[in-house]
Formats: sequence, structure tokens, C-alpha cells
Amino acid sequence: MMPLFTWTLTAVLTATPSTSMTAATTAIDESDTAQSLIDAAAADLQAQHWAAAASRLAAARARMDNPPPVLAYDQGVAAARANNLPEALEAFADAVNTATTPDLLADAAYNLGTTAAAMAKGSDPTDQQTGQQAGQQHAANAIEGLEAALGHFRNAIKADPTDADARANAQLAWQQLQALKQQQQQQQQKSDDQQQDEQQQSDDQQRQDEQQQSDDQQQQDEQQQSKDQQQQD
Repeated sequence: MMPLFTWTLTAVLTATPSTSMTAATTAIDESDTAQSLIDAAAADLQAQHWAAAASRLAAARARMDNPPPVLAYDQGVAAARANNLPEALEAFADAVNTATTPDLLADAAYNLGTTAAAMAKGSDPTDQQTGQQAGQQHAANAIEGLEAALGHFRNAIKADPTDADARANAQLAWQQLQALKQQQQQQQQKSDDQQQDEQQQSDDQQRQDEQQQSDDQQQQDEQQQSKDQQQQD
């Protein structure tokens, strides 16, 4: 099993007293304004109602022409804590693309890398017993995810060269990537060897069948010759 990556999942928004007690029980309505959704989401974050916070922040961003990058970042935080990694990946990517401060860019890139790594771990072929073809696909998906994660961690390091966690995660992603590539090569070699063995067995069986057919034909010819000789005698 792959070692765990380090997360930095601290939301930026803070709740106000007027929303902190009621937000978690309020459903999203089309009449809700972006600001009311943001206030409610801040309360959800404070109460650790992660899925609700992610939904409200997504709705708030959809109502705004140019939503602040922090909303995408906090949506990513909430989605990641709710274990909705695809939503977290998209939200952190949006935060990276729109970040206007070095700190937010570094944090978003860092968590984008960690999310990609976590999704790659879900494709780890060592986590479960799978068929050969499925195992190869898991390995390919994991390698692709870790390559993306490594790139995001490197971006985080560029944004904040002092980020020791980003460096540690980048090293871990690189190590796991090399291990998976080696495993993929071994699986491919094993598959090639198995295919070669099966082809050899098929060729051997075909030769045996042809030899048996030749022997049977020769035996039939000899029997026919014997009968013909007896009739002549």
C-alpha cells in the first residue's frame, strides 16, 4: 500500500455569528444570493459540514461572473474532506488558474497535487486483486495520476520554495511513480512471457496433431496395402 501524502486542508472563509447556527440545515434555493450562499458555506465549514459547504460554494461561484479564487479553493477543501476527490481536483485546479496571491497559488497547487495523488492511489494495482488486463489499466491510471501530482507539487514549490511539505510530497510522488513504472514493466514482461509460452504450447500441440494425423494416414495406407495384397494372393 502506498504511503500517505500530507494534506493542507484549511479553509479560508470564516463564519459570522448570524449564519453559524442555521446554515447547515438550510437547503439551497434558486432565490439565494451568492453572498448568502457564501455566508452559509462559511458556517458549514466551521461546523465541518463538508459536503454542504462544497455544494453552497459551487452554487455561489455559479452565480458570479468573476468569483474570487478563494471560493474555488475552499470548495476544494470541503470536497476533499467530504472525500469527493473529482470535485476537489476541479476546484483546486480552478483556484490555481485564478489565484491572485502567491500564498493561495502555493496552497492550491499543493492540494491539487495531493488530490491527484490520492486519486492515483485509488488506481493502485497493489490495493486489490484484479485480472491481468484490469491490473494493467490500474497501473496506467496510477502512473498518469502520479505524474500529474508530481507536476502540481513542483508548481507549489515554485510558488513557495520554502514549502517543506510540498517537497516531501513531490519526493514521495516520484518514488511511487518509479515503483509503479517498474511494476508495470514487470507485469508487461510477465504478460509477454505468458503469451510466448501459450504460443509455444499451441505450436507443439499443432505439431503433435499433424504427426498423429500422418501416423494414422500411414497406418491406413499400410492396412489398405495389406488388404490389396491378400486379394491378389
